[in-house]
Amino acid sequence: MSRLIDLERLDIGTNEFDTFPEVLSSLTNLHELCIDNNKLEFISSDIGNLKKLSFFDLSKNKLRYLPEELGECISLTDLHLSENNLVGLPDSIGRLSNLAILKLDLNQLTKIPNSIGGLNSLYELVLSHNFIVEIPSTIGLLRNLRTLYLDENELSFIPADIGSCSYLSLLSMRENRLTYVPDEIGRLSRLKVLNLSANLIQYLPYSISKLKELQALWLSENQTKPLIQLQQEKDKTGKRYLTCYLFPQEQISRKRENLKYSAINEINVRKRYLDDMRIHQLYDNFGHNLSKDKNYKKPIDPNLLIDYNSRDFLNNQIDKIAFNDYENTTRQNSIRFTSDLPIFDHGNLLLKPIADNYNTEQIKNIYLDSPSGNNYEREKAFKVHKSVNRMNGI
Repeated sequence: MSRLIDLERLDIGTNEFDTFPEVLSSLTNLHELCIDNNKLEFISSDIGNLKKLSFFDLSKNKLRYLPEELGECISLTDLHLSENNLVGLPDSIGRLSNLAILKLDLNQLTKIPNSIGGLNSLYELVLSHNFIVEIPSTIGLLRNLRTLYLDENELSFIPADIGSCSYLSLLSMRENRLTYVPDEIGRLSRLKVLNLSANLIQYLPYSISKLKELQALWLSENQTKPLIQLQQEKDKTGKRYLTCYLFPQEQISRKRENLKYSAINEINVRKRYLDDMRIHQLYDNFGHNLSKDKNYKKPIDPNLLIDYNSRDFLNNQIDKIAFNDYENTTRQNSIRFTSDLPIFDHGNLLLKPIADNYNTEQIKNIYLDSPSGNNYEREKAFKVHKSVNRMNGI
C-alpha cells in the first residue's frame, strides 16, 4: 500500500483493525480517510504527516486519547469522532483553523480545551452525550459557528461569551443542570432554535425577547408547540425577566452520577431487542407466514410512558416492554418540531414504523441490511457528499 503515494481517498471502515495501520502515514496525498467502525484504541503520532487530509472519519472506535500531532493536519475540514471513549482532547486541536465540522458526541469528555477558540472556521460543533461540566469562555471566538449541540452533559452554566457567536442559528442544551441563561443570549440575533428542556432553569432573561429570528424555544420535553407565550415579570431589584407555566423547571428524574454511560446503555439495549422487533413488525404487516417469537412480552403500563425519556426508566423497566411500546420509550431528539422526527440512530439501528403500503422488498432494504451493507455505504457517501458541497459553496 505504501506504493500508492498518489491515493487521495481511502475507506477501510467496518473492519477489525485494533491498531492504526502505520502505512497510512506514508500516503501523504490522502484527502479523505475513513477508518470508522473498527476497534482502534489509539492513533499513530505519524498522522501529522497527512498535511492534505481534509475529511477524517474515526467514529465508532475505542479511542481514549488523540495525539498532539493531529493538530498538524492543517487541511482538515471534517473530523468525525463520535462514539469513542475519549476522555480528553489535545490542545493542538485548536490549530485546525480550517475545520468546519467537529463531531464528538457519545464520548466520555468532561472538559473542552481553551484552544478550541482557535477553530475560527468551525461551522458545526456536536458535543452531546458526554460528561462536560464547563464550556470554556473561548467558545465566544467561534464567530462562524452555526450549530452547537450540548445535549445530555453536566453543564450548570453557559459562559456569557456565547453571545459573541453571532452566526449561531441552532443552540441545543437539553438535559443538563443549567439553573440560568446568561443575558448575552439575546445578542444571538440569528438564533432560530433554542432548546433548554430538562434543566433546572427558574426563568429566562428578558433579552430573549430580542431574538426576532427565533422560531422554536423548547422548555419541556412535553411541549406541544415550538413557541409558547412568555410573560414579563420583575424581581426584587426591578430587573425584568421572562417566565411561563413551565417554570421553574423540576429536577430531572435520572441520577447521572450513579449511572453508567446512559446513551451507550441504550444502544446496547437496542441491539438486544432489534431482532425481536423486526420479527414482530414484519409479522404484523405480512401475516402468519413469518415466524413469531414465542416470548412475546406483555404491553407496558401506559402510565410508565410519561417518563419515556428517562434513562432510569429505560434501564429498570426494559424487561417489561413490548416491542411497539419500546419504540415510544426510546425516542431521542435534540430538537422536536413534530412527533415524526427520526428516532435516535446509532449503527444503522434506525427503528421506524412500517407503512401499510410498503412491499416486502422495501422492508428487507430497511430492516434486514447489515451495517456493512447499502445503508452503511449510503450514510458514508452522504457524509463525504455534504463535506464536498460545503467546500464548493453549495
